[in-house]
Amino acid sequence: MTPEAATYPKLKKIKAELDNQNNLIFQAEQQRGNLEIELSDLKGLAKLTRKAELQRKIDEKTDYINRLKIGLSNMVRNYGFENMNEFYLSYKESKIAYAEYQQEVDDWKKSNDNAVTPMNKTEMMSEKLARLQKDVGKFRQNNRRTFDKEMR
Repeated sequence: MTPEAATYPKLKKIKAELDNQNNLIFQAEQQRGNLEIELSDLKGLAKLTRKAELQRKIDEKTDYINRLKIGLSNMVRNYGFENMNEFYLSYKESKIAYAEYQQEVDDWKKSNDNAVTPMNKTEMMSEKLARLQKDVGKFRQNNRRTFDKEMR
């Protein structure tokens, strides 16, 4: 397994954490957008009474989103990457290398599934040893016969 392929499981876990963080950011941005729409739809007396409250909630959501985004970049730095772009490039390379490795393993398994001497799964080791010794004995007998014919 190449080093790039070996790092894929670790990078996959990191990506799952980053995706979770991105989902939190996305949900918070949607909530902020809904609050902004609600603020713009206010009319009359409600505009005077609820405007300050809605603006405060929008500001809180904006601060929360900014903290999440900073946390996102800090997560990447904590794992030793300079920025998100560097992480995604490494992730993509390792994913491709891991897929190639998995393909090679699958090909190898397919080529080795067609073994010359199929073994019954219930066959005991002693039975297998006896069967193989019998096969070797047959081979030796056959070899002796051909050797005798060549000597005549």
